[in-house]
Amino acid sequence: MLVASGATSTATASPARALVGDASGVHVMEASGAPWELTPLDRPVRAAATLPGDVLLAATDEAVLVHGAFTGLSGLTEALTPPVRRLQAAGGDLWVQDADGLALWRDGWLHRVLVDDAPVTGPVAADAGRAWVGTSSRAVLVSRTADGWAVADGLSGGGTEAVAWDLAGTAWVLQDGTVWQRVTSGWVALELPEATDVLAHPRAVGAWIDTAEGWWHATADTLRRMALDPLDDASVDDGGRLVGRRGDEAVRVHPESRVVLAGLEPWTSLDEPVDVLLVPTRPESLAEVRVTLDGAELEVLEDPLRVRLTPGALEAAVHTLAATATWLDGARHGAPQLPFLTGDVELVTWEGQIRPLLQDRCGVCHENGTETILASKADFVANLDAVIDAVSVGRMPLAGAKLTPAEVDLVVRWQAGGTP
Repeated sequence: MLVASGATSTATASPARALVGDASGVHVMEASGAPWELTPLDRPVRAAATLPGDVLLAATDEAVLVHGAFTGLSGLTEALTPPVRRLQAAGGDLWVQDADGLALWRDGWLHRVLVDDAPVTGPVAADAGRAWVGTSSRAVLVSRTADGWAVADGLSGGGTEAVAWDLAGTAWVLQDGTVWQRVTSGWVALELPEATDVLAHPRAVGAWIDTAEGWWHATADTLRRMALDPLDDASVDDGGRLVGRRGDEAVRVHPESRVVLAGLEPWTSLDEPVDVLLVPTRPESLAEVRVTLDGAELEVLEDPLRVRLTPGALEAAVHTLAATATWLDGARHGAPQLPFLTGDVELVTWEGQIRPLLQDRCGVCHENGTETILASKADFVANLDAVIDAVSVGRMPLAGAKLTPAEVDLVVRWQAGGTP
């Protein structure tokens, strides 16, 4: 769980980022939980989206703010009628829901969505070119076609309060306090306390359901209660995490037990001491966290959880930091390893040294249709032990010059360094 204090509003923007509004402006909360200022703004953020080129959009009651340069947005703000309640980027499209209803911004044009010849002002769950939408009498799936909008049959029977769908194609509809889940044979009602909202993202698996007795997390075949306090301004990012506000704290929660190493980018050449943060989900239920550096255990400091790396105490080499967390319920997770360098060490990389060395020589014979294909970095990594064995004894390559001992050493060092 990541927390930033002083929040008055929140909105998801991308897997690693959430927009947080407070009394001083709008900020971006990074994966580490540390916010940085986006633009001074003393207004609540209603929605957010990220577009190619690291462009951030933030919607307030009065306008859509653009942070970054993206020419495809020319004319968008003039075409909208505030307030804007939804912004969602999907597959090159931008879905917008303003006072006039739902619309799709594509190729410089705003295409208004109509269902039963009426604008869509109810709940929406959108993806690239299509969306589940709720009306006063049903929930339907609408898709953009060359001729306009196609409407597929959905769930009828009452006013739709919320709709959601996920990466697996599972859809959820909230009607009159009951959450319905779409299955192969139709729709089934989930056995839950009275629900008030259901949230999901089409790039993540599962849905978050807010009920009278707290939050639940659902997938196509699982349903479990989550130990969470009530949240305001709740939404789900495309990492499947629930983002919201608890009092004046901005909170982001992963549905599974996870621990993240933050504060140091992979393959950084470290020349001064740095603290690497340990960011676990469900910190209140954390039983133990262990960190190793090149296999040797490090001391874990508290408030916040972190380890200190001092390059002067390390030999010049490529190092690997690893962390494993255990929770009181027995859940266990190992963070992705974090490699970094100290001293005067040359970083051997695929693009820098290995691709020019191996791809041309090996690709001549090991192309599509051969038993062992070596056409990409992934191919070489998958067969790296065999490649090193073959070039070390001169068995390969069959055509062209053999690798020199220094060139073989480069490949060995690339493997030892984690194949960056």
